[in-house]
Amino acid sequence: MKRKIKEPPIMDVIGARVKDRPPRAQRSRLDDDDKLVIIWGLSRGWSAEKIARALPASGGTVKNFKAKILDDPGVVFELPVLVQSGPRSHDCQVCGEVRGSRLKGMRHVLAHIMPFEMARDIPLGDVEKPL
Repeated sequence: MKRKIKEPPIMDVIGARVKDRPPRAQRSRLDDDDKLVIIWGLSRGWSAEKIARALPASGGTVKNFKAKILDDPGVVFELPVLVQSGPRSHDCQVCGEVRGSRLKGMRHVLAHIMPFEMARDIPLGDVEKPL
């Protein structure tokens, strides 16, 4: 008997966008929902072209945002990808897992969209990880 996999919390926000592919205005900027779709696609290993078709947007737009994330990972946390649910509880909206500290939660979220080795060593919140 197959178990149904629970959808992550982020799908409440972007689920319809990923499935329905709404029309997009020419030369419009990425809004927060668009950026969440890009983060979702990156976490699933989608190519830039597949993410662009889901938005719809150009592949270049997706690649530019991905480059911006790699240049400054803090832009990810301008979006609702990590929610504090208690004093020592931070929920990842990409997968639904809970981490005990904000820093661990931030590294967990980044590990969805870049190799873990990179996410582990990125300085976050002006605090560099000690060697």
